[in-house]
Amino acid sequence: MRHAPLILCAITACSLVACSSESAQQDENNANAIRVATSTNVWSGIVEKLSDDPNVQVSSVIEAGAVDPHTFEPSAADMAKLKEADVVVVGGGGYDAWAYQGIDHDKVVAALPIDAESEESHDHDHHDHHDHHHGDVNEHVWFDIHAVQHLAEHVTEKLQQAGANTNEAEFMDQLEQAHQKIHDLPKLKVAQTEPIADYLLETAGMDERTPKGYREATLEENEPSASDVAAFLEVIKNKDIDVLIYNPQTETDMTKQLRKAAEEQNIPVVEIRETPPEGQDYLSFLNQAINDLASVQKR
Repeated sequence: MRHAPLILCAITACSLVACSSESAQQDENNANAIRVATSTNVWSGIVEKLSDDPNVQVSSVIEAGAVDPHTFEPSAADMAKLKEADVVVVGGGGYDAWAYQGIDHDKVVAALPIDAESEESHDHDHHDHHDHHHGDVNEHVWFDIHAVQHLAEHVTEKLQQAGANTNEAEFMDQLEQAHQKIHDLPKLKVAQTEPIADYLLETAGMDERTPKGYREATLEENEPSASDVAAFLEVIKNKDIDVLIYNPQTETDMTKQLRKAAEEQNIPVVEIRETPPEGQDYLSFLNQAINDLASVQKR
């Protein structure tokens, strides 16, 4: 029994060495970490496709697909995550302004402008990289393939500058395939309960028939007037559209009324969400929207 204290001391010493080694390894991992914070899971899903480097740690402030980013208010912990990140990826254009206000803009990658200087640059880039120019800025820019490609290039540059290994080629190829599928969509007449899919519809050459007043109100995140809603219901009643695009994340009694009216007229309803539901990545989210529109028959 005299040897017991010696054995106990030896075990304790080994445990301390093991804990010290694990702590040192953890410190090394933290020192090598490249932290990427994104406003929504749309952008985190894209970043994860650009690098499988274990040092790249990606997190999103808005993870749950049920949250409406328009009305989201970040917590102090959310803002700390963004400030501590090495790279911050956002949509820009005011959509997720909370994610880059007070953040060093040198580490922010945005699909749309986040200040006056970048707006001028974006206008130039928009002409260089797009076959068309959007008159009204629509903040749902993740449905614009060219904008996503451009953002992915900038994120890749940031990651490489930070020392990360990247493998963006496969993602870029998949984006190009999705772009071709959009061009091949039927030339449908469409209306939207929220102008969420504008970029996708424009690329496809579809005929957007949402009444002007209703559309302008929802673009400005205002409540459409009674006359705007009446005009929309008239479009549905007259069967002037092939499909109604419905955003379930911004569902209200008014949008439910529009959906019910479309269903009563046997007009197909295609749900296109604001952000992917939990467990779905960006590419499958994008392709689901494309495939659902492809299944609609033109009247």
